[in-house]
Amino acid sequence: MNFLLACRRRCKAIIDEMDEEAAARLCDFGKRVQPFGELLIYNMRHVQHHAAQLNLLLRQRVGSAPEWVGRAGTLYR
Repeated sequence: MNFLLACRRRCKAIIDEMDEEAAARLCDFGKRVQPFGELLIYNMRHVQHHAAQLNLLLRQRVGSAPEWVGRAGTLYR
C-alpha cells in the first residue's frame, strides 16, 4: 500500500508541476521518440490495455472480474 501511495503522489506531483516546456521535452523511449506529455498518455493507455486483458482472463477463467472504477477512493490519495 505504501508503494502505491508513493507512486500516486509522484505521478500527481509530476503532472501538477509540468509546464508546456516539460510536456514538449523529447524522450527517447526505445524505438520511439516523443514528447514527455504524450509519453505519459501513452503509458496510461498501455496500463489500461493490460487491465482490460486481466479482466478478460478473470471473466473467462473465474467467471468474475472487478467492476469499473471511475474514480479512486480517498484511501489512495
